[in-house]
Amino acid sequence: MSRWYTRSELAFRLSLYIVMAPLAGAFGGLLASGILKLDHFGGLRTWRMIFAIEGIITCLLSVIAFFTLTDRPATAKWLSQDEKDMAIARVKAERIAATEVLDKIDRKKFFMGLLSPATIATSFIFLLNNITVQGLAFFAPTIKRASRDIDSELAGLSQEAIQMSVEQIATSLPIISGKSTPQHPLGPLTASEIKESSRLIKSAWPSDVNIQFKSITLQEPQKAELLHFLAAEHSGQATPTIERRSFVVYYLRNTDKLHEAVVSLSAGKVESNLRLGPNVHSNADGDEIIAVERIALEDEKVQAEIKKLQLPEGTVVISDPWIYGIDNTIKEPSPYKVQPPNEYIHEAQELRTDLKPLNVVQPEGASFKVSNYSEQGHNIEWQKWTFKVGFNQREGMVLYDVHYDGRPLFYRLSLSDMNIPYADPRHPFHKKAAFDLGDAGAGIMANNLQLGCDCLGSIHYLSAVLNDDKGEPLDMPNCVCIHEQDNGIGWKHTNYRTGRAAVVRNRELVLQSIITVSNYEYILAFMFNQAGEVTYEVRATGILSTQPIDEGISVPFGTVVHPGVLAVHHQHIFSLRVDPMIDGPLNRVVYDEAHAMPRSDFNPHGVGYTVSETPITTSGGYDLDYDVNRTFKIQNSAIKNPINGKPVAYKIHAPPFQKMLADPQSYHHKRAEFADHNIYVTSYRDDELYAGGKYTNQSRGGTGVRSWADRKDDVQDQDIVVWVQFGINHVPRIEDFPVMPCEILKVSLKPVNFFERNPAIDVPPSTQTFNKSVLASVAHQQEVGEAVVGGDGECCVRESSKL
Repeated sequence: MSRWYTRSELAFRLSLYIVMAPLAGAFGGLLASGILKLDHFGGLRTWRMIFAIEGIITCLLSVIAFFTLTDRPATAKWLSQDEKDMAIARVKAERIAATEVLDKIDRKKFFMGLLSPATIATSFIFLLNNITVQGLAFFAPTIKRASRDIDSELAGLSQEAIQMSVEQIATSLPIISGKSTPQHPLGPLTASEIKESSRLIKSAWPSDVNIQFKSITLQEPQKAELLHFLAAEHSGQATPTIERRSFVVYYLRNTDKLHEAVVSLSAGKVESNLRLGPNVHSNADGDEIIAVERIALEDEKVQAEIKKLQLPEGTVVISDPWIYGIDNTIKEPSPYKVQPPNEYIHEAQELRTDLKPLNVVQPEGASFKVSNYSEQGHNIEWQKWTFKVGFNQREGMVLYDVHYDGRPLFYRLSLSDMNIPYADPRHPFHKKAAFDLGDAGAGIMANNLQLGCDCLGSIHYLSAVLNDDKGEPLDMPNCVCIHEQDNGIGWKHTNYRTGRAAVVRNRELVLQSIITVSNYEYILAFMFNQAGEVTYEVRATGILSTQPIDEGISVPFGTVVHPGVLAVHHQHIFSLRVDPMIDGPLNRVVYDEAHAMPRSDFNPHGVGYTVSETPITTSGGYDLDYDVNRTFKIQNSAIKNPINGKPVAYKIHAPPFQKMLADPQSYHHKRAEFADHNIYVTSYRDDELYAGGKYTNQSRGGTGVRSWADRKDDVQDQDIVVWVQFGINHVPRIEDFPVMPCEILKVSLKPVNFFERNPAIDVPPSTQTFNKSVLASVAHQQEVGEAVVGGDGECCVRESSKL
């Protein structure tokens, strides 16, 4: 370069080179991110595409430079002779007593230049620049294991993340040998994989470090990888190898030092380890809850306060731990007036005696088939439906790869989050807001379902394996029950001209799990029918969360449900995560609205109305509007129905609910990011699974679906995720105590222009020979009507009908 530029020009260009180095790295990262959005490059996928594409670009530029750039003006083919002479002369003009440029090294001048203050200063600046870019961006930090308190080393390298003070430290942990038997990429972790993950984490710490494991669960593969795997699996081709990983959340026991780690079970090593910051807390586990109760009741100050209540001898006092942390009482304890009991257990009741048995009998067994796609994962086949069932600590039951009649519908379905904010404004109850999935876990709180009690009929149970706080496998028997149920008539029509009725029953497949989160029970169920519809049902029951109240007092934020017992108003807000794959991975969300047509010559009587369709183009939160029958649909605009040419779609039927009532500036509102809209639409990202954020315990917001939607990503004909919110405002009533009857909520996903006709048209007719109903007419002294039954056993109306 010194043969082309004067000294001042050369210094300026060297400076540009130095300051452009970080920008070159940033551009390289941006280019890599763009390349990773490609499905493939030739036969290459994921990171291999980056090396190939960036390598090809570099090689091409090198070849061009080799033939076009020269080391001196005299050899430049693109310059005229006059331009060459001028370029040489302007450089020579600065060289006093020098008349030519030498090609050999002058050692004396070389060392003079090397030791020049300008050279040393420039080199030092370049060194600092590279320490900043290369050191901190690419290599920092590594674990220093010389100190036994490794965490103190990590804390010094922490970095505060936006709104959460999340210290994310990527640490290099040693590779520990050991590999697991290959499992399906979507299969829940096996007992041996849980133990191996625990062993690898423990091996990365000194032997005297006591680790408290919160969650050891499957780290699901990247969707880009898995789609190719599933496509090969469905076509019967050889499936690509996908590395198996686990995601581990753990504390250093009896400290606030929370970590999350990714373990490669395929390679037998800890791939990453992050120390999380002071405002990030993991879920509570059963052992902790019991320990809190014991510690609280053994505390001398607590015992002194209980003594002030002057309770009768033999009274059993229990504590009700809430992770938000009550730190004082509303009023000074005083003698407590004992109220009469109000029990819910059966032996405390005078039970009814006039209820006769109702047996659900399937003499030929169930119509569904269950098989294993991995040691802990299950395939379900029923009435043209096929899908995979997984189970994890937080979400409980998860459905993958949902197909109907061979057509893809949903990549992943799960209950993502729920929030229960309470309405008591007094300190400290204003903190009371539970995230039952994030704070506890639908999987770890799942009941052991009992035959004939929780599920009726021909039942198939699925069991699971989770982990305990020591990193050992924890068996979860019978945590999901599968059965069929009759849900009335599926469709019917009577031809009044012929008197013939055609009717079929609506058979449903139910996958049900029941969780107990302290006082509340939730019965959670996916239900499939023969018309291609999926329903998610929540039944809320259990016991109200109550507190004492003095007699004769009422408050506007709660209901007295028993003498001296207050049940505070609260909301239950749920978020169902729908990762659609409607006839392919690229979908959009649109909404229909019905509007009256203005009176005109075409509509002279004013009775006409039209339905308009509006596509959602950017990520955000959207709401139902029942005044215009606003209906949201998930479409594949590239696939048209052959009958009417409209895009195939599934519509969302969600019940109306009152959005989060807490003030937008309150922590209730900030934390429950999903609770302010009926629908959220976001672009797909692999690690965005939980609407309230990954860590909800005492969270502060900023890490959930509202924040993701604020990116304003393009969501039209993209890989998207739809978050459907539903819930109730529970204003307690006396009839909800001592145990509440089920409150039932349902969200349905129904086909729109997806099929060429009613998909349940081929369901066999409902017949007496098949159903074997019996007459109760003698016992009830009712009229015995005769029905005409066709030769094949079909049901028809009575002959006397004058329809």
